[in-house]
Amino acid sequence: MLYPSGSRVGLAPPLGMTVSRNSSSFENRENGATAVIAVQQAAAFPDIEKSASPESLKNKA
Repeated sequence: MLYPSGSRVGLAPPLGMTVSRNSSSFENRENGATAVIAVQQAAAFPDIEKSASPESLKNKA
């Protein structure tokens, strides 16, 4: 279990990723990938859920 800087949430990093030195995230510099951990207020979740739906993400690609 690793805790990114400033995070109260600990996770096992995704395969090939390490804790970032620059933000509350995991990164794989070799592949240019980042997994960000963000704390949000409960009221924000309905909007986040809509914007992260498979259909919504497909339209953003």
